[in-house]
Formats: sequence, structure tokens, C-alpha cells
Amino acid sequence: EDAITIPGFKASAVGAQDLATAGDEVPTFSLSAASLPEGYELANARIELTPMDIDDPLTTTVNTTLTGLASKEALQDLIVGIYGKRPTNRLFNGHVFVNAVKDGQAVFIDAGNIEVNLTPEAPYIAQNYYVVGGTKDWNDSKEQKFSHSDADVYDDPIFTIVIDGNPDGDTWFAIGDDEGVESIGIGVWDHLLGIVGGDNKATEGSLDYRYNMGADNSFCVSNARKIKITIDMMEYTFKVEVVNIADTYYLIGGPGDWSADAAMTMPFTHSDKDVFEDPVFTYVYL
Repeated sequence: EDAITIPGFKASAVGAQDLATAGDEVPTFSLSAASLPEGYELANARIELTPMDIDDPLTTTVNTTLTGLASKEALQDLIVGIYGKRPTNRLFNGHVFVNAVKDGQAVFIDAGNIEVNLTPEAPYIAQNYYVVGGTKDWNDSKEQKFSHSDADVYDDPIFTIVIDGNPDGDTWFAIGDDEGVESIGIGVWDHLLGIVGGDNKATEGSLDYRYNMGADNSFCVSNARKIKITIDMMEYTFKVEVVNIADTYYLIGGPGDWSADAAMTMPFTHSDKDVFEDPVFTYVYL
């Protein structure tokens, strides 16, 4: 059925919507109060959303209430499917259609086109994260930087690092982004990340900023030569693992005798990389 138009009956745009602060239903348009043909009542509405900055874009139909409210979940899934999770304003062309019913018969009404401005819900993710402390000084140094892929941080929110630990005692540390680490230089420490709940020796859990927790809640790992830390900044979670890979391994026996002196002359070869980046050691003998 072809849609009809009714003079004075049209959709109007609403303000930009940030899904991070929206409720379960999100305003996408409003309808005018123009009179319908005698005996007709509005029954349902929907909006066709087409991204405005993509060549050959796909159009998605989202059901709404008669007041223009759409499911936040549906809008979030739509934006993430097209653009990913980065919390950036996204512009859509919205085409609104409404059904009106009289005596069981429906008419299809074209309420016109509007611009829809939506920002997806996503946590703040920095470009860089660092370990503060550990076996290093608790200052504003950024030498203990987490590794990350070349992907956008909202497509790959996982950061990892292996740091030196204290095999004979405790290793204390916190985590910070660029802003948090630089704030240390002016004596501000509460922009660092710590453990939600305050269990310093937790190996898994949730992260939050110190200023939200009202406490330092730093990490503590005991008797570890090396410590691997993995953080998921989409979920704000962490995992801490004690790992032990030696820098050098030796062959015992083989072409030599079974003694420590002989073994020390037969080290395995290894690349120039850190042993946690490349844990493969080789030995070839004739």
C-alpha cells in the first residue's frame, strides 16, 4: 500500500539523544496535532533510519510509540552494527510512517523526513594506560605502558602488560591513563584506577577511579618475578597473573656432560624480544 500524506500532519525532529543517559525508551520524533480524516485514529508508528555519512547505506526500520519513543536497545544495536561502540554523535535521516485505523481499515500515512542525532552508550576508554608503581618509582613516568592492538579502542578494549615483580615480597601498583599519570605531577593521585571493593590481592575484579571509590584501592601481588596484567576497558575489569619465564634456559646432557658447568655453555637461543612477547627458546646440536 502506498503511503498518503495529510496536510499539516508531519513529524518533527527532537534534540540530540545520548543513549548513555537515556531511559529504556528514547525520543526520536514528535507528531503534529493536525486533524485526521473523520473517524480515523492513530494505531502505530515506525521510523526508517538511514545513516547520512555512508555511501550506499542500509535503511533500518525501528518501531516506535505514537509519541516517537523507540527502544534504547534497538537504537544501540543499530549504531554499534554500523559504526562500532565509540561514543560519537551519529546522524541519521529518519522517515516516519504512521498507521491510522477506521472500522478495522487502516491507512498508511507518510509523516515526512527528519534528522535524528544519536550517540551510543559506551564507557570512557583512553588511548593509553600505564602501570604506576610496581618496582618503579611512584612518579609520573610512563615507561610501563600497556600494549594494545592497532584497532580502535572501542573495537578492541583489551590492554595487556607484563611488569617486573618482587620475588621476595610484595609489589604494589595502580593503573592510570595519560590524564591520571600526568596529574601525579601536580600532586593529584585520585585520577588513577584501583580495585572496586578494596581487596588489594584480588586476581580478578572490577576497576574504577579512586575519586569514585574514595580510597586508593591499589593492587598488591606477592612473591612474583613477573606479573601479567590484562584490563578490559569496555567492562572496566582486570585480571592479574603471576607468571614465571626465565630469561635464559640451558641444555643439560646432550653433547655435554650432566653438570652445571657444561650446561652453562649450552644456552638456548632466543630472539631480542621480551620473553613474554616471544616465549619460544631453541637449541640445535649435531
